[in-house]
Amino acid sequence: MTLRVPDGTFASGWLCTVCCRGACADRERWSWLACEYCQEVNRRAAKLFGGSRILPLGRHSIMNGAGVNLSIGDSPERKAAIDQMVSMGGEWKVMSDWRRTRVADMAAQQGWVSMGSAGEVDFDDWEREFPNTPKDSAKAFLAYLLKHQAYLLRLEPQLQDVDWLADIDIPEWRLDEEFDDYVTDEELREGLDTGGEE
Repeated sequence: MTLRVPDGTFASGWLCTVCCRGACADRERWSWLACEYCQEVNRRAAKLFGGSRILPLGRHSIMNGAGVNLSIGDSPERKAAIDQMVSMGGEWKVMSDWRRTRVADMAAQQGWVSMGSAGEVDFDDWEREFPNTPKDSAKAFLAYLLKHQAYLLRLEPQLQDVDWLADIDIPEWRLDEEFDDYVTDEELREGLDTGGEE
């Protein structure tokens, strides 16, 4: 599988928007923009603020807890929901730019492409040089916050503790061994029904 630089995309998906290490399968509008580790780091960080997420890592607004109830007319709630969705669109753009910059930097560090140029990298080589780990996800999440949402680090200093952020527990059945064999939504539901046991 060939990875396009600096986009961080390939024929059937893209690199995680946060860490640029894990692969994300393209399932059209119900796709995740982040790997499992970054999704869990995002959830862990959000709990400090009483929420379920800081970054909108789902490709559809509903995946990020946002939607507009069209039956409520012109109400303050509807305006707030629309404002939330507009804000989410802006954050998606920032995250996309973040991925392009990180992928370009990471590829240039390995000498695969010169800085500022486009190219292609074998995905197996990318995975070998940039393994996907909870700690790398936590470091990338923290770097993103430092650059784009530093006020959160002032509000909650624990977010700066990489080891705390990386202390996540993801059941094995949710992690892919091979990108081509990613866990389907049906398998995910079955895993939830059985508690991950086969």
